[in-house]
Amino acid sequence: MELPPYSKTTENIVFFDLETTVPRRAGQRFWVLEFGAIVVCPRKLVELESFSTVIRPGDLSVVSLKSSRCDGITREKVSKAPSFEEVADKIFEVLDGRIWAGHNIRRFDCVRIKEAFADIGRPSPKPVGMIDSLPVLTHKFGRRAGNMKMATLADYFGLGQQKHRSLDDVRMNLEVLKHCATVLFLKETLYVLVDERLYKRGFSTPLLDCINKGEAQKVFSATHEGECGPHLDPPLEKLPFYVLTTVKRYSLSRCTVQGIEE
Repeated sequence: MELPPYSKTTENIVFFDLETTVPRRAGQRFWVLEFGAIVVCPRKLVELESFSTVIRPGDLSVVSLKSSRCDGITREKVSKAPSFEEVADKIFEVLDGRIWAGHNIRRFDCVRIKEAFADIGRPSPKPVGMIDSLPVLTHKFGRRAGNMKMATLADYFGLGQQKHRSLDDVRMNLEVLKHCATVLFLKETLYVLVDERLYKRGFSTPLLDCINKGEAQKVFSATHEGECGPHLDPPLEKLPFYVLTTVKRYSLSRCTVQGIEE
């Protein structure tokens, strides 16, 4: 199927995921059993298109007759599926020249894609950028959920169980990122709101000690109901960089003031 014109722009992000066999002994290899991807508009975080396919491995014996796989991929199912070579053109078209995104894709999925294309003697698709949500969330979100597995993060946000099917997993990955981003945004906004309350009461805070009072007031004004950064003069995004980074670094535990919880 021909991809619509808008999906071929490099600014769109493709979230993708693979289901593979797992080598059980030395010398065995990974076989790709399923590929799934969604193309996402980064400005609105909406899905523009999707593609998924089960893939027949070169050796059917790697999928047991009585498969115990949690994803429900059976030998019967893969035996009727196209080979990787038969779907390689489509996979290349979906991935090549785009920003790639996924959970742990740098260490796993990207490697498996490169191996699969090498097996059929073809160059693999190339990304123009990469967003691996595993290290990003580990650094930014931390271990609030317990660990950084997709199933754990999804359960933490009440998104249901991970199905371990490629298309379902990439959609879950996008929803997890949306939820994490919202939590981080609200946390940073709370820091600014608390500092605003302190400022209005005439207290000195770590934030106000290191920035100009006029600049601080502009930052606080952005949090008022009915106002937002672009309406400030100057706009919030044009304030000195150190003002905004100081807001982000400020910790509630650094001050104790009557009426403000530590």
